[in-house]
Amino acid sequence: DYAIANGWTTRNPLSTYRSKIEAKPILFVTHAELKSIEALTIEDETLSRIRDMFVFSCWTGMAYKDLERLKPEHISLINGQWCIIKPREKQKRNFRNTQFVPIFPVSDAILKKYSEHCNETGFLLPVPTNQHYNRILKGLAIAANITRINVTTHVARRTFTTLMLNMGLDMDTLGSIVGHTTAQTTRKY
Repeated sequence: DYAIANGWTTRNPLSTYRSKIEAKPILFVTHAELKSIEALTIEDETLSRIRDMFVFSCWTGMAYKDLERLKPEHISLINGQWCIIKPREKQKRNFRNTQFVPIFPVSDAILKKYSEHCNETGFLLPVPTNQHYNRILKGLAIAANITRINVTTHVARRTFTTLMLNMGLDMDTLGSIVGHTTAQTTRKY
């Protein structure tokens, strides 16, 4: 309408346009599929490392960027439980967007496995580029007989959310663990 007021046009070309928002299905690997990825016997160090990064993300809900920038100062002992407390890289300024994630035994074992990497780089995990990570994940998914979805780094985050809901975690707690800014975001799962 600004263009009409300035005489640049006589009508708004978008006045009859109606957008359609289609709900996309939430893609995740099931607990059984995750176990099959965890159980893969892998000789190649790169493949093993990428499998470990994916499994870690499945048990922490961390997005690729957050995983890539995870440092020792993000680990804290709270009431006898080791946790990751880290602002999401997506929106650092919003406190509600801080992840507060308990470290499960699977995740703890992966952190210990890569402790030497941390000594060398200051980052807890050896995360490859997102493109390389996703390319290798496709092969790992095929090796684990997961063909119903395209397994990507973001599928790990969704897998965590789904696993936690299936374990009985309530929506509000889950939303604060994964750093969702609104309950509506968590309800999609």
